[in-house]
Amino acid sequence: MPASDEPLTTGLKYPRKVRLSNAADFRSVFSRAQYKATRRDLLGLAIANRQNYPRLGLVVPKKHIRTAVERNRIKRLLRGSFRLNQKALAGLDIVILIRGGLDSQDNKTIVDHVESIWSDLVSKAESGHRN
Repeated sequence: MPASDEPLTTGLKYPRKVRLSNAADFRSVFSRAQYKATRRDLLGLAIANRQNYPRLGLVVPKKHIRTAVERNRIKRLLRGSFRLNQKALAGLDIVILIRGGLDSQDNKTIVDHVESIWSDLVSKAESGHRN
């Protein structure tokens, strides 16, 4: 058992505090995006926040991903990757916007794409590079 009372999986959870949960949070990221990372089928926007943890918002439109099963699969993969990379993403509010065609990709490809988005956003935030 660890010395502290916190469980070993603390960093792997997805609690409510690390979610962008209302329209004002999303609008803030969309209107003031300081950092931007893009792939053919994903767009990542981020702004610095004043917390020591990151917050994530996902936009998976029905227009691009038709079935609920595929939308849920994509969101599950993105949240899982986010949980594993929370420490590196600390201090950012991030919105990931899904573009068309992602539903035809396999899980590994989707995870690889989103992890490259994470690394781009982190490197831009660390260097102070805007957009």
